[in-house]
Amino acid sequence: MIADWDKVNTIETSEEYNLADRIAKFHDLVDVDLIFKSGKTKNIYMPWEDANYGESNALMIVLKSDSSSYVTNSRFNNSTFLEVYIEKKA
Repeated sequence: MIADWDKVNTIETSEEYNLADRIAKFHDLVDVDLIFKSGKTKNIYMPWEDANYGESNALMIVLKSDSSSYVTNSRFNNSTFLEVYIEKKA
């Protein structure tokens, strides 16, 4: 998942963090709901492996990066992105 950090961080959570900060601090995404323009939704459960601490997903990696490395659309120049990778081990 790649999203604009500043836009995602405008979404409040029930905790003291906005969404991007919450995702970066706590690696515990269980599932994601995709909502399509048609109004249909699809729920995707994330692969999960317990980490050595708390209720964290050992398979989840969160990065905060700028757009210079891979974005070619000039609309996103100077943006910072939230990148979340969750990969099931083979």
